[in-house]
Amino acid sequence: MCLHYLTGFCPLGKDCEQAHPKFEVSAEAAAEAESAYNQSGNRLNMDEVTCYRCSEKGHFANKCPNRYVFLIPPIINVLI
Repeated sequence: MCLHYLTGFCPLGKDCEQAHPKFEVSAEAAAEAESAYNQSGNRLNMDEVTCYRCSEKGHFANKCPNRYVFLIPPIINVLI
């Protein structure tokens, strides 16, 4: 195992004779990671999930396709 790689950078890169671990994810594991679960461990229906960023249904804010949309909270009139 290459200690340079483990500390963040190996100057030899692909030419290094020591092992550089590969962190590849299978398609099944990636699909499973995309699934959302509630606190009980049951899979969520993404059609019922509402994004806190854009208020659209079907995704979470961290996966929002509308990355640059920010909702402005309603202004509350306060009498002084």
